[in-house]
Amino acid sequence: MNTDDTPVDILRQLIAIPSINPSFTDPEELKGEHRVAAFVAAALEDLGFGIESLPAESNPCNLVARRGPRAPRFSVTFEVHLDTVGVQDMEIDPFAAEVREGRVWGRGACDDKGPLAALLAALLRAELQHLESAGIEVRVVGAVREESGNEGAEILRNSGFETDWLVVLEPTDLNVIVAHKGAFWFRIEVFGSAAHGSCPDQGLNAIEGMMDVIRELKLRVAAATQQKPGTDLGSPTLNIGTIQGGSALNIVARSCRIEADRRTLPGEEPDDLEKEIHAVLDDLVQRGRIRSWSFHVIKSRPAFLGTPNAPLVRALEDAAEAAGRRIRQQTVPWYSDAGVLSPCSRNAVVFGPGSIADAHTSRESISIDQLSAGTAILGRFIEKLPEASRAASG
Repeated sequence: MNTDDTPVDILRQLIAIPSINPSFTDPEELKGEHRVAAFVAAALEDLGFGIESLPAESNPCNLVARRGPRAPRFSVTFEVHLDTVGVQDMEIDPFAAEVREGRVWGRGACDDKGPLAALLAALLRAELQHLESAGIEVRVVGAVREESGNEGAEILRNSGFETDWLVVLEPTDLNVIVAHKGAFWFRIEVFGSAAHGSCPDQGLNAIEGMMDVIRELKLRVAAATQQKPGTDLGSPTLNIGTIQGGSALNIVARSCRIEADRRTLPGEEPDDLEKEIHAVLDDLVQRGRIRSWSFHVIKSRPAFLGTPNAPLVRALEDAAEAAGRRIRQQTVPWYSDAGVLSPCSRNAVVFGPGSIADAHTSRESISIDQLSAGTAILGRFIEKLPEASRAASG
């Protein structure tokens, strides 16, 4: 990264570096965050940041960089994930970083390399010594393994991480996200009895039993209408993402398995959800609809409930206004590292350029206008941190 690089220049360099999450089935040479982490670390070192940890091919730790006084009076952390989803179904060259139609195209263009490029461009132009003199520490965390379950965020939280303000960078259309749902992913397998397909009454069809399971789970989600006041998160949801069952069309299915995605509201606890699902399955055994079952939690992550109109939110709104943009406070149904990390901060938000509608798509891209505006907003936010932090502390 050079001192005269624009946000578009930086983003194109980031896109050109493959950093596919290792859980995807792409070629091994495209996987891992270590290459893009090395690029970001070098850029931050040039800006006077100290590198505390750096991912390696054999060690998927987070990139953690700091700049500030030894005993800061205030700390601000920008957290961004370094991994992307896979590229096998893309309709464009995922790493060419083409610029056309007012957009930059490629895997990670909006999720999450666009927000990262905006941050790096803003830091490149910031008077960081000014912040250090004001007693402010700036941290940049490049998290690993976000796309496979927020593993990097968990590593950071478990390390004892604390910060005054946390800005989780994601494509939010430059709106400030103050709350989002949690995620409870699980697998259920139910078992029946096989029989000849011409005599289904002599067996117990596990696929039909799973139909009852899904129906009962949907009814319970519909009844779960509790909601934290003022979050506007709507209702919890359930999506049956995968289903496999049976062995042949002329055999009564002995087993059936689903994987499901339950999006939760603040206050819904994983233990309670698990007990509810167990009760549904036990009831269906008692009613003779299934013979037995197994259950496994794939991932459980808490909802994020920030504070609307908190000092951090107002500071970003003021920065946007100074940059000639108007942004809104919003809640969203999707998940981010803020759900894991917000308890480690006094105030947390999710913010960044790009649209979530473009994330993970076969033609992923980001508007250059949004990228430039995001850079300007983050730049003004960083510039005004001394005043904003004093107001928050006072």
